[in-house]
Order: sequence, then C-alpha cells, then structure tokens
Amino acid sequence: MTKVEYIRSEFTRENQAELWMHVNDGLTASQIAEEMGKPYSTITFWCERLNLEPRKMTRKEIDARHRARQAVPKQKMIQPIERATQKPNPMQEAELYLGKKRLQERNGQYYLDGRPTGLNGIIRATNTILKANGSPQLDANPAWVVS
Repeated sequence: MTKVEYIRSEFTRENQAELWMHVNDGLTASQIAEEMGKPYSTITFWCERLNLEPRKMTRKEIDARHRARQAVPKQKMIQPIERATQKPNPMQEAELYLGKKRLQERNGQYYLDGRPTGLNGIIRATNTILKANGSPQLDANPAWVVS
C-alpha cells in the first residue's frame, strides 16, 4: 500500500466534509489538524486534493506564537537520584519502642531498666517488643534477632 492509498483509506467522506467545514470557518491547516486529531501532513494532502485553501497564519500570529515560546523558560530535565531505601536507625527505633523510662543514657552509657547495657541488649529488647506486636524485627545484625 502506497502512502497515498493509506492516506486515502483513512480519510472518509465524513472527514472530507469536516475538513471543508473547518476551511470555511477560517482555520489554519495546523488548527484543523489539531481539531480533527489527524497529522498535519494528512490535512495538507487532502486540502491539495480537494482544492481547498486553509487560512494562512498572519505575521502578527506568527510573531505572537514566537514570543509565547520565548516567554516560557526552558526547564532542564532533572534526573531523579537513585537512593537506597533508608533503613531505620536502630537506636531511634529502640528509643521509640522502649521509651525514656526503660532506656536511659547517662555519661555516654546506656541503661536498660536501670542496668548498664550494650547495643545488642538494647536492640534485642526492642525486637522482643516488635515480635510481640507482629512487626518485622531489626535484623542488621543476626545477634539482634529474637526467635
């Protein structure tokens, strides 16, 4: 199928009548193409075949379109930065679930229920609460996981 046959096959008599109506309304070829949802080349082809002369854009319209394009600043396409999903800070999670009454910090030492405790003990206590609630445990270190 040649290009002419293809264009002829997709442009029905109703399309031709609509084209004739738009030309009589004084639309330009680009406006007709936009209105009908057809490519500009199809509209110009059929205007030539049917001896229709769509309205030409005036110099004033061309200048206005040009000014409008210049007025809109071009924005650079910002590429999204791929970030790894952030893991929760274990100590912040511990403070959230254990509370200030159970977990205290004095002079750089952590106390859990009044006893000095290291990071593993604090996170295991937090994981005990998380497991009881059915939430996923903090598992960055296998020693933290409560079974």
